[in-house]
Amino acid sequence: MIRRYLLLVLLSAFFTSVVAQSDPQFSLHEYNRLQYNPASTAQSDYINIHLSVRQQWVGWDEAPATQSFSISNYFANLKTGLALTAVNDTWGKESIKNIKIKYSYHVWFDDDKYLSFGLGTGIVIKSFDGSGLIFEDVQEPNGYMNKTETRLDFDFGMELHYSGLVLGVASNHITQNYSETELLRVPRHNYAYLSYAIAPTSDFSFTPTVAVSHIDKVVLPEFRCAFTMRDKITAGIGYRLDDAMILFTKIQMFESIAFAYSYDMTAGSMQSYRNGSHEILLELKIFKPKKYYNSPRFFD
Repeated sequence: MIRRYLLLVLLSAFFTSVVAQSDPQFSLHEYNRLQYNPASTAQSDYINIHLSVRQQWVGWDEAPATQSFSISNYFANLKTGLALTAVNDTWGKESIKNIKIKYSYHVWFDDDKYLSFGLGTGIVIKSFDGSGLIFEDVQEPNGYMNKTETRLDFDFGMELHYSGLVLGVASNHITQNYSETELLRVPRHNYAYLSYAIAPTSDFSFTPTVAVSHIDKVVLPEFRCAFTMRDKITAGIGYRLDDAMILFTKIQMFESIAFAYSYDMTAGSMQSYRNGSHEILLELKIFKPKKYYNSPRFFD
């Protein structure tokens, strides 16, 4: 019924945007920052691949569901990172597909201190399918038939690493106008986050994080802390203000494979309307071939 769908729209608008849920909401964002900050390409000896699936509001028909993919590589000799990211996000009668190529440049101050700048460019495809809506007044014309719009899309971000501190800011869909209000508009999204890894011993560390997202007139702060043992097992807890309590874990199963999971327990005034949300992330590392020197002059 149309009333049920409208309630879904209102819930999503209350928590995510004054228009609709535009960009997906990730609870494992600290392991998947590249999706919203092009400056966060990792510096490593391997190619990074991330696959994630998120299902929100379990039990609701046509509740938000998200699938994401990213692959990135850092070229140390060029101090440059390149990445390809893709997101498919659906909820109700709306869907968004966002595909981008992302570039970052790293300015190094020391071995563990650097500042990176990132740009992302690609397309965003937003669709609305109103053909299945049922109106209480059968004589009422359906003005919400199938609509799809494809636009060029651009992101910008910065990220500072200073020993155990990570400070990042990003702005997605930077060409979008705040004042426009339309069904297929993807509003500008701004993000900021600060985390600091504290290691009392060589086997144990904990990382408190503060993050803020800003979408149109909605500001959503989040507080979390992750506890890690021997760089193998991480467990954490977080709270997204007036939205959800978050429990999450990450397990480094092998050197090249890690698995992460989060569960959101709905909090705030909408607690009785929404069930929990699940998110799964798989992290893969493809090690790059090592360089070998054939010339005997290498040993001079």
